[in-house]
Amino acid sequence: MIFKAILIYFIFLWNVVLVNAQLNPNYDKILEEQMQRNLELAQKNPAAALNSINAFLITSQKSKNIYYEIHALSLIDAVYMNTNEYKKLLQSCEKTIIKAKESENFEKEIEALVRKSWALMHLGLLYDAKKILDDTGLILKELDDSNDFHLEIIGNYWTCYQEYYNVQEKDQEAINKGSIALSVLQKIKKNQLRNSKLINVYSNIGSNYLFQKKTDSSAFYFKSAQKLIPITKIYDIKNEAIINSGLGMGYNIEGKYKEAIPYLMRGLEISKQNKYQDIYVETLNQLSVSFATLKDKRNLYLLKYLAEKKDFENKNKLKSEEIREIQDKNISFLERNILFIIILVILVLLVIMLYIFMQRKKRKISEQEKSIIFETVKEQSEEITELKTKVNDAFEEVLNLAKKNDASFLKRFSEVYGQFYNRLTEKHPELTDVQLKILALSYLNFSTKDIAISTKTSPRTVQTHKYNIRKLINISSDQDFIKWIRNF
Repeated sequence: MIFKAILIYFIFLWNVVLVNAQLNPNYDKILEEQMQRNLELAQKNPAAALNSINAFLITSQKSKNIYYEIHALSLIDAVYMNTNEYKKLLQSCEKTIIKAKESENFEKEIEALVRKSWALMHLGLLYDAKKILDDTGLILKELDDSNDFHLEIIGNYWTCYQEYYNVQEKDQEAINKGSIALSVLQKIKKNQLRNSKLINVYSNIGSNYLFQKKTDSSAFYFKSAQKLIPITKIYDIKNEAIINSGLGMGYNIEGKYKEAIPYLMRGLEISKQNKYQDIYVETLNQLSVSFATLKDKRNLYLLKYLAEKKDFENKNKLKSEEIREIQDKNISFLERNILFIIILVILVLLVIMLYIFMQRKKRKISEQEKSIIFETVKEQSEEITELKTKVNDAFEEVLNLAKKNDASFLKRFSEVYGQFYNRLTEKHPELTDVQLKILALSYLNFSTKDIAISTKTSPRTVQTHKYNIRKLINISSDQDFIKWIRNF
């Protein structure tokens, strides 16, 4: 009886949703089905969803259905936001805002404005990002806080404000904004929608507590998000990567490296599959921390390393046997051709003696010329030694300024390494001082961790800067960052 009652309730609920959708004058059954498929795909695999969403956009445009066209544009915004393609997100949001204004769809306009702010803050334009957020905050008053869709928009707004402080590493302010988002999203009546949004906010707040090294609090929020995943049909798969990597990072902070590995491996798998480069890089870093501290031979990474090492040694062993075989053949050749070799050696000696005799006849270079050449070489050697001393002194000076995070570092760097610095600024005048500093420190072979210590920031921030620099000056992800700079 209970099962039957539940079944009747869900049938009734589905009919209500279907009727409400069909009451929309722009409702189109085929386009609606396409939109729902793309929405689910964008949540599960955003990188793979883009082609499908673009096809949906073209179909909507051909049908002259602005309702679905705006939703397609909004889905494209969501994909670029999820995959951290901030320049593309900025351009995409502009199109969505224009189309939303044309159709007087202020909900989608607010949504696009919030995402535009997200793009700007990650591109380093914090003032512009905050201005959009503050201006958009005034429009929020038009929304109905008893409407699930409007509550979702309001919650996303505060989540974006949370990210604004997160980008600046102001974790407590980010937590405060995240808590506001949480209180708003908890009011959503539809379980699936509410759960998907709570997974996102719990993950974000968990990350903020993790950056404060408050592992108990971070674990609470990560696990709260994790509990919702099995009962949530559609959710942002990126959050699952954040949750697993975050829990693993928390265990690393607590020194529980063995417990960290399963979570980090899962986070690595999800981030690699879905091309979440920021999470993937940080998870690799955390895995290296875990494995560096473990001596367990059952460790999968260690076993894999040992297998690769053994395979490499076997290949080298085969090459050694080939060398020994060649040597054996050479010995046999010597034994068989001893007379021929003796004659050949005598001929070679005669040629050498003839060469020496001819060279003696040519030794008529004057002592004065020799002396001049000697003095010239000596002077050049002294100049080179002096130059090397100056370069080494200048390098030590620049290195000390970098380690002290001295304000004059960049200026002195530009003087000592003027050729590199001038070429860089001439070719890429759009680089900010912060980005130039990251590049300068990288030129001095500073690792991400060294840069973070020098600039008194976190490795995560340095990784973000490096990622933005790669995008800005078109360094491919498979190129070594420092090697590229040294060869620039």
